[in-house]
Amino acid sequence: MVGYVYEVEGFTSTHEYNVEINAKTGKIIDHESDRLDHDDKKHAIKLTGIISRGKASKIANKKTHGKSSEWTLEYSKKYKTTIWDVKSGNKEVKIKATSGKILSVTND
Repeated sequence: MVGYVYEVEGFTSTHEYNVEINAKTGKIIDHESDRLDHDDKKHAIKLTGIISRGKASKIANKKTHGKSSEWTLEYSKKYKTTIWDVKSGNKEVKIKATSGKILSVTND
Protein backbone atom coordinates (compact mmCIF):
# COMPACT_ATOMS: atom_id res chain seq x y z
CA MET A 1 0.00 0.00 0.00
CA VAL A 2 1.43 3.34 -1.06
CA GLY A 3 -0.56 5.73 1.17
CA TYR A 4 -1.10 9.28 -0.04
CA VAL A 5 -0.37 9.92 -3.71
CA TYR A 6 -0.03 13.23 -5.51
CA GLU A 7 -1.63 13.19 -8.95
CA VAL A 8 -0.24 16.00 -11.07
CA GLU A 9 -1.64 16.95 -14.46
CA GLY A 10 -0.21 19.62 -16.72
CA PHE A 11 0.06 20.59 -20.34
CA THR A 12 2.00 22.45 -22.96
CA SER A 13 0.69 23.75 -26.26
CA THR A 14 1.11 20.24 -27.76
CA HIS A 15 0.97 17.65 -24.95
CA GLU A 16 -0.86 16.76 -21.75
CA TYR A 17 1.14 15.14 -18.93
CA ASN A 18 0.03 13.01 -15.96
CA VAL A 19 2.31 11.99 -13.09
CA GLU A 20 1.61 10.06 -9.86
CA ILE A 21 4.04 10.70 -7.00
CA ASN A 22 4.33 8.92 -3.65
CA ALA A 23 3.62 11.74 -1.17
CA LYS A 24 5.92 10.28 1.49
CA THR A 25 8.97 9.39 -0.58
CA GLY A 26 8.64 11.72 -3.57
CA LYS A 27 9.19 8.73 -5.89
CA ILE A 28 7.38 8.80 -9.25
CA ILE A 29 4.95 5.88 -9.32
CA ASP A 30 3.57 6.36 -12.84
CA HIS A 31 3.71 8.88 -15.68
CA GLU A 32 2.28 9.33 -19.16
CA SER A 33 1.91 11.94 -21.86
CA ASP A 34 -0.56 12.32 -24.70
CA ARG A 35 -0.58 14.62 -27.70
CA LEU A 36 -3.40 17.18 -27.54
CA ASP A 37 -6.00 17.15 -30.29
CA HIS A 38 -6.44 20.36 -32.28
CA ASP A 39 -9.84 20.96 -30.68
CA ASP A 40 -8.58 20.55 -27.09
CA LYS A 41 -8.58 23.88 -25.31
CA LYS A 42 -6.83 24.06 -21.97
CA HIS A 43 -6.85 26.91 -19.49
CA ALA A 44 -3.59 27.64 -17.74
CA ILE A 45 -3.86 28.10 -13.98
CA LYS A 46 -2.06 31.08 -12.51
CA LEU A 47 -0.65 30.03 -9.16
CA THR A 48 -0.23 33.56 -7.83
CA GLY A 49 -3.02 34.94 -5.70
CA ILE A 50 -4.69 31.63 -4.88
CA ILE A 51 -5.42 30.26 -1.42
CA SER A 52 -3.36 27.31 -0.22
CA ARG A 53 -4.56 23.72 -0.16
CA GLY A 54 -4.52 23.94 3.64
CA LYS A 55 -6.79 26.98 3.68
CA ALA A 56 -9.14 25.33 1.16
CA SER A 57 -9.28 22.29 3.48
CA LYS A 58 -10.15 24.44 6.50
CA ILE A 59 -12.95 26.16 4.58
CA ALA A 60 -14.38 22.84 3.33
CA ASN A 61 -14.04 21.08 6.70
CA LYS A 62 -15.76 23.93 8.53
CA LYS A 63 -18.67 23.83 6.07
CA THR A 64 -19.10 20.03 6.11
CA HIS A 65 -17.83 19.18 9.62
CA GLY A 66 -15.77 16.53 7.83
CA LYS A 67 -12.10 15.83 7.12
CA SER A 68 -10.53 16.61 3.74
CA SER A 69 -9.12 13.68 1.82
CA GLU A 70 -8.83 14.79 -1.83
CA TRP A 71 -7.95 18.11 -3.46
CA THR A 72 -7.99 19.27 -7.06
CA LEU A 73 -6.95 22.68 -8.31
CA GLU A 74 -8.50 23.25 -11.73
CA TYR A 75 -10.03 25.75 -14.09
CA SER A 76 -13.82 25.50 -14.04
CA LYS A 77 -15.63 26.30 -17.28
CA LYS A 78 -18.88 26.51 -15.31
CA TYR A 79 -17.59 29.21 -12.93
CA LYS A 80 -15.05 30.66 -15.40
CA THR A 81 -12.36 30.75 -12.73
CA THR A 82 -9.79 28.59 -10.96
CA ILE A 83 -11.32 26.51 -8.17
CA TRP A 84 -10.32 24.11 -5.43
CA ASP A 85 -12.47 20.96 -5.56
CA VAL A 86 -12.20 19.43 -2.08
CA LYS A 87 -13.63 16.12 -0.88
CA SER A 88 -14.48 16.62 2.79
CA GLY A 89 -16.26 13.80 4.58
CA ASN A 90 -18.95 12.63 2.16
CA LYS A 91 -19.26 16.04 0.48
CA GLU A 92 -17.59 17.74 -2.48
CA VAL A 93 -16.93 21.44 -1.92
CA LYS A 94 -16.03 23.78 -4.78
CA ILE A 95 -14.17 26.87 -3.59
CA LYS A 96 -13.09 29.92 -5.62
CA ALA A 97 -9.30 29.69 -5.46
CA THR A 98 -8.67 33.44 -5.41
CA SER A 99 -11.11 34.38 -2.65
CA GLY A 100 -12.01 31.26 -0.65
CA LYS A 101 -15.70 31.74 -1.44
CA ILE A 102 -17.69 28.49 -1.41
CA LEU A 103 -19.31 28.01 -4.82
CA SER A 104 -21.13 24.74 -4.19
CA VAL A 105 -21.47 21.81 -1.80
CA THR A 106 -22.76 18.48 -3.06
CA ASN A 107 -22.97 14.91 -1.81
CA ASP A 108 -20.09 12.83 -3.09
